[in-house]
Amino acid sequence: MLRASPLIKFANGDIGVSDWNFIIAKYFDGLVFDFFYKSGLNTGQKTDFDNYNHDLGQDFSNPLFMDVMSAMFKKEGIVAFREGEKNKDCNYDFYIRIRNHVFLFEFKDTFFPIKDSYDEIKAVLDERLTGEKGVGQLAKQIEKLSKAPESFDDFGEYSIDRLFIHPVIVYTDSSFGMTGINHYLNSNFKAILPQEIRNKFFYVNPLSMVHFDLLLERFDLFHKGEINLVSVFNSFYQQQQANNEMYQRSESQDSFISLFEGFDTIVGRSYAYVPKSNVGGTLYNDVIDYIRPFLKAE
Repeated sequence: MLRASPLIKFANGDIGVSDWNFIIAKYFDGLVFDFFYKSGLNTGQKTDFDNYNHDLGQDFSNPLFMDVMSAMFKKEGIVAFREGEKNKDCNYDFYIRIRNHVFLFEFKDTFFPIKDSYDEIKAVLDERLTGEKGVGQLAKQIEKLSKAPESFDDFGEYSIDRLFIHPVIVYTDSSFGMTGINHYLNSNFKAILPQEIRNKFFYVNPLSMVHFDLLLERFDLFHKGEINLVSVFNSFYQQQQANNEMYQRSESQDSFISLFEGFDTIVGRSYAYVPKSNVGGTLYNDVIDYIRPFLKAE
């Protein structure tokens, strides 16, 4: 059973740990709440925090995401558009095409409140990432792409029946990376995207839940072309399939947990992050240049 702590309790009473970073992430989330409560923005109205969090996303998080993605992926051989850049009716947060692989990104800078039961966790996911939000937005964009591809891209030599579609939700709260969440949201995505729409493309891949930190940590690797989105995502899909086959052979506790591993866990193993690799890199230098005017001379 999936719990709000990163624990899975099996029928025999054994406990498995799915996410060691959960508690640490909650300490960082606390900073956002501390600022809200100590800044005078909290007037006691029920909508105060929702308005604060919405403004934080609109004025800071969303522009930051689009700026980072543009800097990381806008180069020769890659088509990349932020929301509304190609066509005002395209409501994705970011679009990338590499040859005949199309990546549609939805960015969700939202908190995952601590909950105690499966039903409460499911309710949070349904409220914040399904329906008209997140999963529903991606399904709607894919349907729009199938009907009016020219509004998304020129595509050159590629007709839409040759396209591989990669639906992606990028999140900022580590709790959304808990084992089982990617699987649940992908099941929802599969249920709401009609087969007739899927049939318009060569293949629509499973939904991927990607932590923004994973992209930031590998900024220079993507920027320099040392790794690319197609190979990274294909390694995720292939490992998912391998995990499924492993579970079919041996229904052990370890194989059960592996069956529900998310993108960050799988890709984190295949493309390990080395902290020092970003020092002196493109993102590192951009950040230093940005903050330099605010630093006092010694």
